[in-house]
Amino acid sequence: MATNIEANKIALVVIPARSKFWVLWCLDYAVRLRLEGFQVDLLDLSGYSPHWYRKHIRKLLMTLKFNNRLETISKKVCTQYQIRYIKPPRHLNKFFPEIDKSERLAFLSLLDAQYAPTLGRRVTSENLLPQRTLEIETYFYQATKEIITSLCRRNRYSIIATANGRLVVSGAVKVAAIESTDTCQILDTSVNGRWTYQVFKPDYLEDLDFIPDQIDELWRKANSEKVSIAQEALSRKLQGYRLDAPTWVSAYTTKFDPSIKGDKKLAVIFPTSDWERPLHLVRDLRMTFEGDQQIAFAKFIKVAQGSGYKIIVRAHPHPGDPSREKIENSVWKEFCDERGLILIASESGIDSYDLMEKSDLNVSYVSSAAIDSIILKRPTLVLGRSEFSHLISPSFAQDEGQIIEKLGKASLVIEESQLYPWSYFQEKGQISVAIIEESSDGRTLYKGKEIEKIAFKTLRFSALKLKKLIYQLPKNKLKR
Repeated sequence: MATNIEANKIALVVIPARSKFWVLWCLDYAVRLRLEGFQVDLLDLSGYSPHWYRKHIRKLLMTLKFNNRLETISKKVCTQYQIRYIKPPRHLNKFFPEIDKSERLAFLSLLDAQYAPTLGRRVTSENLLPQRTLEIETYFYQATKEIITSLCRRNRYSIIATANGRLVVSGAVKVAAIESTDTCQILDTSVNGRWTYQVFKPDYLEDLDFIPDQIDELWRKANSEKVSIAQEALSRKLQGYRLDAPTWVSAYTTKFDPSIKGDKKLAVIFPTSDWERPLHLVRDLRMTFEGDQQIAFAKFIKVAQGSGYKIIVRAHPHPGDPSREKIENSVWKEFCDERGLILIASESGIDSYDLMEKSDLNVSYVSSAAIDSIILKRPTLVLGRSEFSHLISPSFAQDEGQIIEKLGKASLVIEESQLYPWSYFQEKGQISVAIIEESSDGRTLYKGKEIEKIAFKTLRFSALKLKKLIYQLPKNKLKR
């Protein structure tokens, strides 16, 4: 963890986008490092966005409409804690050489993660994006790499941190950091919980084993309360209280009719959100099934159909997000049609917990759906390595041979207690954001005041001022 770093206490924290969550995440971590004795640079790249670039008027409107703005908070915090605030200009006319061929797939993966949710389809080619968007994103990628490389040459950073590293700017931060230094720690946001982050090793793109190691080490060192803490966290996981999002329990109430399976055993596949999966493997990762859940599921289907299973695919739900639902459905409809499987669409109201309980086997690829299935005491098969797969080895398969072996077992029910180290890590093994608060109704607060709350008084004052100016104009000018 960051508290154990002593050498070269210089850190760079990069804000990659103008999002409340990412800005506050980076700001909070910068403050935490400063209190630990680090010299901290806060690099604000929130302007590196085509959306932000095209809407110059938005900045003026935000000045009029909102109190407690993110930009104001950032500058106040940096002044208070003596953090160096860096905000480079966006000179879109600056020339950069073309992205190297060896990086092209990496860049395409970042474009895919950033634009697939809004396009409603995977970005399999740069030609699917408008030329101007591609030009600007290429500039942002190259400019970010140049800025990070230059800063790394001038400062021997021991920590470089950013947020949501799957997107273009934050992805470029990580690529440049890895290329520029092999001595610093690289941090990125965790996807396991809100307002938390964890430390990543410099070689984490090639070696994910350090996360299970951290889980095991933390569990060994934990006190006698660890079991009750882990149990409580698993209970919240099942009920979906994390992230304050619509849950399978509350948002999906249609019961599944098990008669569809006839006299066969029923296996239900629960894919992870397909748009989150990298489209192209950037490096030779040490991953099972080539890092591709469709390859993993295809191998399972081949074995399971030969063993008399009827198979259903439950596309990942995205309540309230039709574009992501469209992506899920298009990907998995084609997959199911090719293999004669039944697809439950992403927007279907079927209760996935009910589906898990009525299935004879629940199958996932490194998805937390496996956690829910285990808590429900249902037979579970996990394909591919994940943070928790080492804890459930009887239900974990890394290749087709192991799938055959696991399906031949009398039972694939895993005791919930096997997940306690993973659950405890979610609660205690990650660093919680400290300088902000969340109210009971979900509002984000800084020093007790809501962040970017609409300033009705300011709007009213601006409207009255505009009205006064209009009345003061000479009548002959108004007639024109």
